[in-house]
Amino acid sequence: MDTRAETGTALDASDQAGETDPSEELAGPVDPDVAADPANPNSVYPCAGYGTLPRYNTVATNRSDVYNWYVFPSTKVGNGSGNINWTLDPHRDLGWKLWFSSLRWIGPSIEAGRAGDSKALAKAETIIRDWIRDHGTSWLADSDDMEANTHRLNVLTCFREVVMERNGGRLPSSYAWLTTSLHRHAEHNIARWSGAHNHGSMENKALLGLGCLLDRRDYQDHAIARVKKALPQQVSPEGLSNEAAPHYMHFNYRLLVQIGELMERCGHDARTVIRPLTVMGNNLAHMTNALGYYWQYGDSSVTKAPSNVPAQALYAATNGARGTKPTHRVRIFDAGFVFGRSSWGTPATGFANHPSWMLRGGSGREKKAHRGDLLQFLYTARGRDILVDGGQPGGVSTKWRGWAVGELAHNTIFVPSAKMSDGGRARLTRSSLPADGRADFVEMTQQFNSRGTRTRGVLVMPDPDLAIVLDRTVINDSSRRHTVQSLWSVPADQTSTWVSRSTVRSSRPGSSSQTTFVQVPFWGAPTVGKGETVIYRGAEAGIPRGHHYPRQLVRQPTDQITFSRHGNQVGTISVIAPALKSHQVRVTRGTYSNGSTKLTIKVGAKTTVVRITRGGYMSREG
Repeated sequence: MDTRAETGTALDASDQAGETDPSEELAGPVDPDVAADPANPNSVYPCAGYGTLPRYNTVATNRSDVYNWYVFPSTKVGNGSGNINWTLDPHRDLGWKLWFSSLRWIGPSIEAGRAGDSKALAKAETIIRDWIRDHGTSWLADSDDMEANTHRLNVLTCFREVVMERNGGRLPSSYAWLTTSLHRHAEHNIARWSGAHNHGSMENKALLGLGCLLDRRDYQDHAIARVKKALPQQVSPEGLSNEAAPHYMHFNYRLLVQIGELMERCGHDARTVIRPLTVMGNNLAHMTNALGYYWQYGDSSVTKAPSNVPAQALYAATNGARGTKPTHRVRIFDAGFVFGRSSWGTPATGFANHPSWMLRGGSGREKKAHRGDLLQFLYTARGRDILVDGGQPGGVSTKWRGWAVGELAHNTIFVPSAKMSDGGRARLTRSSLPADGRADFVEMTQQFNSRGTRTRGVLVMPDPDLAIVLDRTVINDSSRRHTVQSLWSVPADQTSTWVSRSTVRSSRPGSSSQTTFVQVPFWGAPTVGKGETVIYRGAEAGIPRGHHYPRQLVRQPTDQITFSRHGNQVGTISVIAPALKSHQVRVTRGTYSNGSTKLTIKVGAKTTVVRITRGGYMSREG
């Protein structure tokens, strides 16, 4: 019997194209594989398509000078005759402006011209000529036009390809203006390179491709020199991207693979570029949860792991149906991330029902990172998300960007009275990872501001599925008594209810499963007081709580369960138990003779005993 589980609702990776990112750069990943098949596969640098812009635009909208992108309403951007107002920015959104300036939105007319529609191609040419006429010889001073420079260059190469196809493989002399514009775009590419990250890679790829098309060795050499300069910064020795979000890691992996392939097609030795990419690609296996989705953290959206990856990552993306089982069940990276699961299953059974988890360490200052997600714990079990990240809102300058990068959007330890953004790295302090996966224990510690230290230990167990999280926070501040909170966000389709002062149950209506959250004191008062377990949902007044962005600009209310304790030395145990609704969850606390805490957790007919030493080490008994 195939035991692969339903993975719940999520959005396909192609929904991310054009994702905006205001933290450092003006645009997020435009998946290089979300495009039409190359129209001319024999070309050294064939048209790669137009991302997802053809999803929102058509020949008819192009004809009317109407531009569409993503969730925004249709916008009339010209007079109907191709005279476009390129200064428009009605929504004050970086992504809307970027893709408008990129010309990708006229892709449908270019491709219609490839299919024989001369009027559509003429409309595309009119709009291209209008852009060139309105922008003169330089747009270096315009950040929007410069950000779109590479994408627009690629659109021009697509247009050139179609014109040549319609003219026997030659570019008529009447299109000298197009060649001039391509060179001008290359000059701008050289004048401003974005550096060692995905935008820089896109610029390298476009300049190299154009150099190959036009037989400009200087363009080729310049692009390859930048690629080799950036590669050690973009891919760490252990094969991680310098952009700390799984979607961006995949995006960068694919870009670098495509650059290597382009170098080879163009007659260059690409071995130094390609060599580190297999390790990088296979690391994506660990960034894929048991449901086949990338873990959502940093500047990323809910993203299905794609299949254009090396064998180990393919196994993770396809629930074991394809590829090769990864070597490591738990992977601890020097950069601070820890990814684990109880089992990789088998090709026959899959592994979607097995628990998977991640604990976030590192600096939180990496590109695309959220400083507030340090010590975050994410968790899947029983074929569903159990704990989710808050996501990222996109190119907005409102309170939501601040919320997304802070602690309140993440499953972490939060001290409202302290400035949590100050401090050091979250570092792995100890771990115990038995071969059978029955009790994985990992612990991290981080100093925040000059007076606080917070430590999170996580024990993940299958059969029954349980996650025990021990949070210990010490604040050396005699001037006040602090509140320390453990934050837990559940999927937006679930509803949470109080069972008692210490217990919350959360489930999706109509589901046979539910997750029980139990707060157990470790340090301080022996019982949970009134108001120390709170559920927030879609709260916007004051400090936002209880929200999730599955993708940019799409915000959903969700339940955030908050366990609060008070004092300057606070220890809280969170018992997280995904189970059938028919299986009652009971947690009792006792003490061993040596002072260790004994947790007895009964889930249905199964009983699990956990020992927690005074120093915080957790283990499964028996």
